[in-house]
Amino acid sequence: MPSRGILPGDQSPFRLTIGWGKADMAASLFEGWNVLSITDGGAGIITFTWDRDFAAATYFVTAIAQAEQGTGTAAGVAVSSNTPPTVGAATFRVVEAAGNLVDPNNVFAFAIGKGY
Repeated sequence: MPSRGILPGDQSPFRLTIGWGKADMAASLFEGWNVLSITDGGAGIITFTWDRDFAAATYFVTAIAQAEQGTGTAAGVAVSSNTPPTVGAATFRVVEAAGNLVDPNNVFAFAIGKGY
């Protein structure tokens, strides 16, 4: 199975790069495609580093979070404005309703964009 993020048999004028992964806040990757590593940046901050870079930092990226550990409190996820996506990584901030950074059980990230 290819693991470099390019769709097999892609004959379009440009190649798509795709990355997705399921990780916990201890930086453990449970499942993924085109994810080189996970970095725990502290409470509520997680970075997905792509194995194969995107052509530009303008790719689409999003994430969702599972409930906060031990509380069941819902958490929201946003791309970090302090560390905007680069061609090789995306950092997310996970917050609870009051806006405080929290560690959820898992973060599920997805990215797609123009590749090389």
